[in-house]
Amino acid sequence: MNRMLVALVAVCLPMLSVAAPPITEPVQVSMVSPMGITAHPGLCVSPQPNDTCEIAKITGKGTFLSGFVTKAEGATDISFVELIIDGRAIFNSSIAALKNQNLTQNNAFGEAVFPGEPLDTVVIGFPYPIPFESSLVLRVVVGTSDTGISQINGRVIAGSQ
Repeated sequence: MNRMLVALVAVCLPMLSVAAPPITEPVQVSMVSPMGITAHPGLCVSPQPNDTCEIAKITGKGTFLSGFVTKAEGATDISFVELIIDGRAIFNSSIAALKNQNLTQNNAFGEAVFPGEPLDTVVIGFPYPIPFESSLVLRVVVGTSDTGISQINGRVIAGSQ
């Protein structure tokens, strides 16, 4: 048993030094107090093609933790979910594209779609909090062919700084 452990360490230790280069600079992650975390829900009823449904809009400083959008019904999935932080598009994808990329389960990339009939839910949650200085907007732009949507709802979980 001891020989097997020594052999395993002898094989794996050099691999760890190759696979994990040393960190030369400190990684800064902003921490959020649980007391400063709030949910920002939104709802858009019977949106029409080319409508923009603003699910959540936060002004001021804060930290994005996660969010989701659920679309009920619709002819196609060509509606775009957008997360805009400080005027920059952090996430912008159609529900159909997420399905085509098979991002249908939790992953470290930070985006996933959970398809169902008649609901499709897009979840955005990166492995680290993202600070913002002036604004955060989560919105859905309804595609021209995505008719018959009964509602779009969602929520952003954010922390205050």
